[in-house]
Parts: sequence; structure tokens; C-alpha cells
Amino acid sequence: MNNTESQLIELLSRAIRKDNNIKIYDNVNWDNFINIATDHNIEGVIYSIINNNKDKLNISDELLERMKAFAFYTGIAQVRKIAYLDIVFKEFNDNNIPVIALKGLVVRELYPEPDQRSMCDADVLVNEKDIPRITEVLKNIGYDLESEDEHFHLKFRHRLYPMIEVHWSLIEGKELDEFLWKNTIKTKIINTEITTLGYEDFALHLCHHMVHHMIGMGFGLRQIADLVLFTEAYRYKIDWTSFRNKAKEQEIERFTLIIFALCRNLF
Repeated sequence: MNNTESQLIELLSRAIRKDNNIKIYDNVNWDNFINIATDHNIEGVIYSIINNNKDKLNISDELLERMKAFAFYTGIAQVRKIAYLDIVFKEFNDNNIPVIALKGLVVRELYPEPDQRSMCDADVLVNEKDIPRITEVLKNIGYDLESEDEHFHLKFRHRLYPMIEVHWSLIEGKELDEFLWKNTIKTKIINTEITTLGYEDFALHLCHHMVHHMIGMGFGLRQIADLVLFTEAYRYKIDWTSFRNKAKEQEIERFTLIIFALCRNLF
């Protein structure tokens, strides 16, 4: 890595832990720094730590203002999305549809500033038999089904609300393991109780998500930061022997070992 990339990793690592004891690198190309941060959707995540250390970092006022504006609009957008999703999940609960919240909707709460962990859509997991019911609920709220030819999830779009991807399997081509439902945990989105995966299943899901994206357009620093934060928050609640056995069964053991080594080396 060059100094620009090293400074970005350093600031992201400190930002997600709310630690201002930063290392300063020389010869940082700040224009390139901002472009990389934008590409990885972490500009809002690192804004506060950059602003708190602007004199040390020698970043221009112009670029700092650009980041400030980005963070402001990201925060507003995310607050609105979460408020809308609170309504959606209340509808799921009111209609007694078991739903498991996935990925960003859960992991965002681990960030020091959750509304700066941007989230474009919401992913949920349901039993396949509940697809007709959840489709009806979403259509009643104003969602439209985008397509019906997906293999393991459906996409629903709304004029105002975030897009929702409804999954009936966590791994394409494999049936949902019913044991997942016995191992779920409860959390909240604003005022509504929601269900999410158990700790080791959630960590595995984050790894599977990176595998899925690697095959296509690739994954970035935000996904790695998600895994770092989740692991640090719940490392003593995860049964790591079970985690590794499941990773082996699901044929991603080598990938997870590489990813955790990457997390350790970068963060």
C-alpha cells in the first residue's frame, strides 16, 4: 500500500473504534484519498475523526467541507430510511410473519455513528412458505415486486421507502437450515422489536456476503469493517469451533481464514 491508502486504513480503523490516537503518514494525496473513501462508501464513517484531527492531517478546507456535506446528507438519508423500515417491520410483526433482519440493518448499530454507516436497502430472511404473505404486506404498504425470476431472493421497490430484498435462503442453491430460527436473537429498530441471526450465523453470513460480491463486482473496506466490528463486539459469544465447522461444511473455510487474517493485518 502507498501512504494514501495506509492513511485511509489507519483513519477507518480508528474511526470505527472512536479512537483519536491516529498515526500520521507523509505525502498523502488527499484528492485520491477522498475518491477511494467514496468508492468504498466510508466517507461519512471517517469524517468525524478527520475533522477532529484536521490540523494534524493537513487536509484542505475545501475537501473537508466536501466530506462534511457528504456526512450531513448521508445522516439525513439514513435517519429517514430507518424510520421507514421501522414502519415496515411493525407491519411484519402485526401480521405475525417471522422475519430475520440481515447485514447492514443490524451491524450499523455497532458503529460509533450508526447513521454514517450507509445502507441502500434492507435484507430480510423468511421461510419460503411465507413469501405470499410478505409479498401481500409489502404491496399493501406501496411496494412493487421488481422481478419474479430470482433464485433465492425477491426485490421490492417503493417510491419513498428503501428497497427490500426478501431472501428464503442464505446460500444460493441451498435450502434454509431451520436450525437458524432456533438460534436467533432479538434487537430493536427504533421502536419495533426485530429478530436477527445468532452470533456465529451472522458472522458466517457476513463472510458469505463477501464471497457473493467477490464473484461479481468485489467487496470493499466497509464489508471488512462490518466484520471487524461484529467480531470485536461478540467474539466471546461466538462458538468459534462451531463457526469453523459450519464454514467447512459450507465450503468457505479457506475464504474465512483469509478474510480474518486480512482483518487482523489491516485493522
